[in-house]
Amino acid sequence: EQAYRESLAHRERLLGEFPGEPEYLHNLATSYNNLGLLLKLTGRFQDAQKALSEGLELKKHATAKAAAKPEHRFGLAMAYMNLGTVLNEFGRLKEAEEAGVQARAVMQKLVDEFPRPMYRKWLAGCHNNLAILFWQTGRVEEAEKSYGQARAAAEKLAADYPTVPDYHRSLAGQYSNFAVLLRTSGRAREAQELNEKALQLRKQLTGEFAARPAYRQDLGDSYRN
Repeated sequence: EQAYRESLAHRERLLGEFPGEPEYLHNLATSYNNLGLLLKLTGRFQDAQKALSEGLELKKHATAKAAAKPEHRFGLAMAYMNLGTVLNEFGRLKEAEEAGVQARAVMQKLVDEFPRPMYRKWLAGCHNNLAILFWQTGRVEEAEKSYGQARAAAEKLAADYPTVPDYHRSLAGQYSNFAVLLRTSGRAREAQELNEKALQLRKQLTGEFAARPAYRQDLGDSYRN
């Protein structure tokens, strides 16, 4: 934490010397974001929210000054997403949904203009996060629609980049997440079909990349499901 705060102080001084410089705004916002995520991991949700909110406002300013730079817009989408995650965990679901909707809108526009794999992956993540929120608030149809969008995006990405294992891992995760929703909605057969797809992908990944413990953990989760 001390290192993050020292980075924050250094970048604040730099921005003070060069006020309004988009790159320095962007970098300072990243420092706030990193600190906020660390505070979240240590259970300090109010402090995390404050840091992430500060970072979000700075990302907005940086993006407004350099809208042509996709990395700034990506940073803005991630700032919305990270804040939404913390708000969700803190039980502030309405605000979390608002942040999630903003994250999806920024990311969707970014993907439309710059369909880079990383942006497409995180767009699927935006859909997934909103699906969770809709599910938590009892809006099953909206949750199913968002899960479907996340699944479609993940399937297309995995098909376009068949040699990138992490995209296949993300797809397996989408199958598994959607299966949970279907099972709780009484659609056991459809849920089982998706769990089988997730299992087969995870078996393949574990076979090809046995040294990656995360893949083996995912496989264990699939067997449990």
